[in-house]
Amino acid sequence: IYGLGNYSSPVITPKVSTLEGKFDVGGGAALSIPFGMMSSLDFGAQYVRRKYSFGVGDERNLTAVEFPVLFRLWLASVISFGVGGYYGMNTGNVPANYSKSDYGLVGSFAIDIPMGMVMGLVLDARYVRGLSDLNKTTGGVYKTQEMQAIVGFRFGMPLMGK
Repeated sequence: IYGLGNYSSPVITPKVSTLEGKFDVGGGAALSIPFGMMSSLDFGAQYVRRKYSFGVGDERNLTAVEFPVLFRLWLASVISFGVGGYYGMNTGNVPANYSKSDYGLVGSFAIDIPMGMVMGLVLDARYVRGLSDLNKTTGGVYKTQEMQAIVGFRFGMPLMGK
């Protein structure tokens, strides 16, 4: 179970000089399945709010539900790197020219700090890059790009023989 901070700065072609990324919050949960002593597969579901502006008075807010899947390699008992993908569904007031589905790649660096036998504090930094063009009209490309900072708690036995 975790909360996340999200800094969105979408990739738009042609480039928009007034685009400014903003910070917002969300949350989610993940299930991690170990594969041996050095790797795991993570399945997640998270609610993400994206905020950015195109200049004074033109702030945009979008929400999405994302389902990331990451293959995680543990380099030490508390440090891991993950790579994978996500599928997302944009929710709420989605503009008519904006696609309701999204998919892309995820990269992760995480630290899992044990807090007793069956609990841990998880700190996870993720880079998310959309592969799908969310702009349904002609004349430009719009793709998701964001940094996520995740802080949460792990319940259950620690992974990787800690």
